[in-house]
Amino acid sequence: MKKCISINGFWVLVLVILFPGSLVAQEAPVNEAELDRWRGASLGIRIKQKDGEVFVKKVHEHVADTCPLQIDDRLVEIAGSPISTAELKTLSELLGKTEPDSKLVAVIEREGAQETIALPTYRKELVDIPTIVEKLKSNQIIRDYLKETNRSDYLDTVFDRMVEVVDASQSPREAAEGLNAIIDEINVSHTALLPPSSFRQLQGESAGDLGLTLQRHVINGVNHYFVSDRMPGSIGYESDVLLGDEIIALNDVPLEKSRRLILSGQEHRRGLFFLQANVGENIRVTYRRRQNAAAQQVSLRAREAVPAEDVIKLSARVITSGKNQYGYIRVWNLMSMSTPVLANDVIEEKFEGCGMLVLDLRGRGGLIPAVLAVDMMIKQSEIPVIAITDDLTRSAKEMLSLLIKKHEHVTVVGETTAGAVTGATMMQLPSGNGLMYPVVSTEALKAYTDNTVLEGVGVEPDIKVDFQLPWCGGNDRLLEAAIETGDEQIQKLLDSII
Repeated sequence: MKKCISINGFWVLVLVILFPGSLVAQEAPVNEAELDRWRGASLGIRIKQKDGEVFVKKVHEHVADTCPLQIDDRLVEIAGSPISTAELKTLSELLGKTEPDSKLVAVIEREGAQETIALPTYRKELVDIPTIVEKLKSNQIIRDYLKETNRSDYLDTVFDRMVEVVDASQSPREAAEGLNAIIDEINVSHTALLPPSSFRQLQGESAGDLGLTLQRHVINGVNHYFVSDRMPGSIGYESDVLLGDEIIALNDVPLEKSRRLILSGQEHRRGLFFLQANVGENIRVTYRRRQNAAAQQVSLRAREAVPAEDVIKLSARVITSGKNQYGYIRVWNLMSMSTPVLANDVIEEKFEGCGMLVLDLRGRGGLIPAVLAVDMMIKQSEIPVIAITDDLTRSAKEMLSLLIKKHEHVTVVGETTAGAVTGATMMQLPSGNGLMYPVVSTEALKAYTDNTVLEGVGVEPDIKVDFQLPWCGGNDRLLEAAIETGDEQIQKLLDSII
């Protein structure tokens, strides 16, 4: 039996989780606590600590006109709470409960004299902007690309544009999307803003989610959100919610107003979102299977995200088509070198008697050494392989798709990959958001892709398949096409023997 695995390049993925339920959605009171509105604020400053006391280190320039604080002011008291090094956690908690554009009574000490002032609060995303712009301007990969595309002055106006977007936004997600849209105009992959929960998950921290990835499609001028991926082993995968279902509401809150809808941490153009929840929470998910069908509702109990390595075993199954048997395996991401080993074990243990391997390469996340290990495994195996790609297959999985296409016993079926191939890393921003940015250029990656540039281009499949996600009713056309291709290849082989 042939050995195959799926891999991905430079950024991971984040997941979510669900549980089964029932019933049709009815009109219900909106849970105000779940509305996507401003929670938490910033003072618009950076602080420094000395001898247990807290001082103003910097006033961010975009709030300087309205912030009464000055450098070296000592913060004595805010909203009745004493301010000291030991009390910074209390201040952080206070700001986490304070809405922006409000006023806090504060006592400060300036040049030895204390005075009471009205301290305005600002939207947290504003304090991220200087760091974001500084990181973008200092990034050589971004600067080189802007120069190459005759846009060397692009970043000159980004600061002001970002401030305007955040000031005009009506919710944290709207602010994050606005910032991400501006970042995405640079057109270098793996450059994106990540909400705190997405950032933590991509950093490997365990979190509760709903096992589903959603993709936004604009239809007749209206935003719709469809299930574009389900993580094997998650509650969402086990639930009644299927690929292509439109998610309408969570706990009876319209999805676009729900704080649970968050950016996935990919480029703005991808329109990908996660659904966040705390472990153990019951979430009522209202969805529609067909465009004009009645809404349905299922109750899903969030639990910890499934480790990506476990997906290999949890996804493995034998698919029967007539007299043919296929071993199917999905690699969610390849951020661990243990993944090729686990995949090999699954293939050896579960796919005996299968005449072909279906290798699902949809998704993101992985390392170059893992790509090379999987490619070698496939190259040395004897069983035919059908690999599946879609337009969200990205990064190192694109590199893997390109490499395995060259083997005679491999056929790639599906859609052209995303063309998102740069090496990236992440950093935490002052607000708790994260920033993903490139650190390995596409030029450097050519050493692993036979001198082929994939950024902005992608990998063409051997057999192209048209797939429409909205309201597809769980019909995985790409998987179907892979099985059909396998059946045809086996029939041709039998005909040649006869």
